[in-house]
Amino acid sequence: MKRHLILFLAVSLICISPLMAKEVVTVDDIVSRCRDYIVENTRYPEDKLIINTTTRLSNIKVPGDEISLKVYGNVEEDSLGRLPLKLAIYSQDELYKVIYLVFEVDLKAQAFVTTRWVKREELFSPENLTPVETKYSSLPPDYVKDIDDLEGKVSKVALPKGRVVAYHHLEEPSLIERGQIIRIVASTSNLDIETKGKALRSGKKGEVIKVENIDSGKVIYGKVIDSNTVAVDLY
Repeated sequence: MKRHLILFLAVSLICISPLMAKEVVTVDDIVSRCRDYIVENTRYPEDKLIINTTTRLSNIKVPGDEISLKVYGNVEEDSLGRLPLKLAIYSQDELYKVIYLVFEVDLKAQAFVTTRWVKREELFSPENLTPVETKYSSLPPDYVKDIDDLEGKVSKVALPKGRVVAYHHLEEPSLIERGQIIRIVASTSNLDIETKGKALRSGKKGEVIKVENIDSGKVIYGKVIDSNTVAVDLY
């Protein structure tokens, strides 16, 4: 009886030993190795990269106990977007399986988003803006990266809530408002003239606007110098 039991156990062990020799390459193993390959071959810091695969994967059982993974692909230092990769699984230096994968690679970027409706010519401020971290690919090419670039700027157009602010949305505020009483100045090498006027439209620094000479009622054009002065040419 004992002899039969020993023989049965020996046969059982022989039958299951090939299964016990198999190693499992997990989905995490595959994704991690591909991710490392992308990080190693791009110039971007790892903490700035967003790397995800669109390929459906599952764990793979591989015979042997000396398993290695090698990734192949055309990844350059500026590579972003859709990246096809090939992952080879080796068992004891012999190729066991090849997997073809696709990864989507993006960058984390900070932008500034409106927190409410922003009116045309409204000054940008912490009251109507908030910083957000988002995907670089979702941003306009000229999105505002630095909060300092928004200081003193107004919106060129009306912006809805949740809009990413771009440089083409920015403009300098008007120094002179329509209807404002201003100084009209003119000068030559021998003569300086100053009179009171009325701005017939708003204007930014350096912009030419229409003004009315209050004394004469004459409408002329002049360049905005500061918040109270328009310079005109004498002919």
